[in-house]
Amino acid sequence: APLDNLEFQKAAQPDAHEEAQAAALKRPELSGGSGEGYTWQDSEEDVEITLSIEDPRAKKVAVSFRRNAVQVTSPVQLSLKLFADVDNDACTWSYCPEGMRLTLPKA
Repeated sequence: APLDNLEFQKAAQPDAHEEAQAAALKRPELSGGSGEGYTWQDSEEDVEITLSIEDPRAKKVAVSFRRNAVQVTSPVQLSLKLFADVDNDACTWSYCPEGMRLTLPKA
């Protein structure tokens, strides 16, 4: 149904449709998603990945940042290929209320 609504808006109100599409692309808070055990947000400057972990202060943390991938082996297992390159030397991780946050500045 959402796709039908968009197609109807595009046909009935093409100017309003184009304006709405352009505005949506400019709102970085709308760029994001989720996977099993994590969520992600994409902005102009960086990509943030938030991992849900049971022990938010795990003593062993193992994260590997590459320019086109990130791999976490402790406290959880997660391996992601990235759509675009990041500055792997500037990538960081930190604890947050949701668990663990990875911040990957774009290259």
